[in-house]
Order: sequence, then structure tokens, then C-alpha cells
Amino acid sequence: PEPTTTPEPTTTPKPTTTPEPTTTPKPTTTPEPTTTPKPTTTPEPTTTPEPTTAPDKPTYTYTSGQTHTELPNTGRYLYSILNDQQKEWYRKIDTAVKNLADEVELGADMEENKNYYIYYLYMMDNPEHFYLSKSIGMYALGSSEGGLIFGYSDGTNHSGHNVGKVTQALRDGIATKKAKFNAEVNRIISTIPADAPAVVKQLLIYDRIIIDSHYNLNANWDGYADDNWTAYGVMVNKYGVCEAYSEAFQYLCLKVGIRCATIVGQANGGDHQWNAVQLDGQWYACDITFDDAIGLPDGETLHDHFNLTTAQMIATHHHATADRPAPECTGTKYSYANYFG
Repeated sequence: PEPTTTPEPTTTPKPTTTPEPTTTPKPTTTPEPTTTPKPTTTPEPTTTPEPTTAPDKPTYTYTSGQTHTELPNTGRYLYSILNDQQKEWYRKIDTAVKNLADEVELGADMEENKNYYIYYLYMMDNPEHFYLSKSIGMYALGSSEGGLIFGYSDGTNHSGHNVGKVTQALRDGIATKKAKFNAEVNRIISTIPADAPAVVKQLLIYDRIIIDSHYNLNANWDGYADDNWTAYGVMVNKYGVCEAYSEAFQYLCLKVGIRCATIVGQANGGDHQWNAVQLDGQWYACDITFDDAIGLPDGETLHDHFNLTTAQMIATHHHATADRPAPECTGTKYSYANYFG
């Protein structure tokens, strides 16, 4: 089979004007993409926005001793919008990936899956598998059945279509990185009160990432699973691009029981990725990358893009890609101004 390729990323400047809001249709189906999605690399804003008078953040003290309840992948956003056949494929992919299998036989009509649609939705739902490559292959078993060939990377060793099978060195490298990743995730989660309101947990995660992390303006996509484009980059290295920011934020939210999705699209005309969180049944959009502005003093955080509506995001030049499912964000109760003001 022909391998898929991932185009080089592009960069996107900070918004300079506010266009008239347009209407972003709410996805009603899950159409397949026609091309392999390329990594997004929207840099942080190059200047700090005009200072505003933000309300003081409340101080919370919770001592209940409760533990967080992680949201399993069968409770995550993209899994929830799939049909029964697609959910079966998703679960088969999940089992294979957790075992670092070279491939998975789906054993079903591949027409609906010809562009690896379920695989990419699985990747978007599961940022903890940072070692998965965006480039995969497909094989056929007769006229209508087949499977997927996975790609993995630990930054040094790679596997996948036209690269080779998973070696012990690759397994060891992934295990080492997973241990570092999990340790840092657990360290941060241990600072989040389990009995705090969900929006407070979200804010604590948001601010922790902004304070600890830096946008890597020198990131160079390696074609596999470069740390700068994964949750690992921001969680462990404390460097990354917008994908790393949004996926680290997504996973930490999932770990504390908040349903969180990534949104793929464009900001200022360039490729970008941000998030949506579900609080009390309503969705809110947030862009942690844009709120970690270059030049922001250490220890300070912005909340200009914290829990906005889809219409408000459009007004800041954020447009979701039509063939990538994204929640329609309409909630206002938990915006930064309304809740923390």
C-alpha cells in the first residue's frame, strides 16, 4: 500500500483585526477527510494584549480527600458521536495501540474507513498516546476487508509502513517516555483538589500549563511524532506548539473527569488547534496557546480565550475545519468574567 504523508506545518500570526462574525454550522455527520491532516503550528501571539483589569482569582481550599475520576475513552467526545460500526473499529484500534501492535485487522467494509477517519478521531480523543505517528498505512484482505498499519516513534526509533515493525528498542523507548509523562501528569493532578468545581479544576490546569510552558518558535516537524506536536512536549519538556498545548490541556482535563475535545481549524488564516470543554452539559471554547503570549511575565496568565462561545471564537479569527467534528460552544455561565469576576 501507498504510505500516507504529513505536509510540513505552517505558521499563523496573532490576529490583528476582528472580522464580522460568521456562522459555523454544527456538524451533524462525521464525513471522512480527503487528505491526511497535517500538524498544526500556530505560534503564540507575538505581543501581549493591552492590559485589562482582571478580577482577582478566588483562593480555594478543599480537603475532602476525594480522588479524581478519569474519563475513559469510551466517554470522550469523538467516541460518543460515532455509529456502532465506527465504535467497534475505535475499540479495536484502542486495544491494538495499547499493546503497541504493528497493525489491526478491522474485518469490515473499508469504504467508510478509506481515509483512516476513525484512526484520526481516535488520535484526537486519546492524547496520552503521544508516540502514535500521524502517518499510517492500510492493507486489504480481499475486496472489502482490511486493516491499518500503525506508526510509532520514541523520537529515535520508528516503526510503521515502509519503516519497519516495532522493535524492543522502540518498546523500551516508549516505556521510558510514558513513565516520565505519567509522573508529570500525576504530579500536576495531585495539586488539583478533587472536590473543587469542574471549572476551578479547569482553570488550575489552564494556568499551570501557561506558567510552566513555552511556545517553541523553532519547532521542526520530523514526520513521525515529534514532541513539539504532542502532549509529551508540553508536559515533560515544557515546550511545544499549539497541538502540544491543546493535547496536554485535554488530557489533564480528562484525568480530572472533565470532558474535553480538541478543535482543528484555522486562526488568522493559518492552521491551528484549540479546545472545547463540557461543563454542566454545555460546551465552552478555550485557546490556551493564545493565552500564553510571548512576552508575558513569568507567573502571569491571560484568560482572554477562556471559555468563550463559538461566535466569540470566530470573532477572534478561529474557524473550525468543516470535516473535523467539533462541539458547538454556546455556554456562558462559566466564562472567566461571569464566573471568576
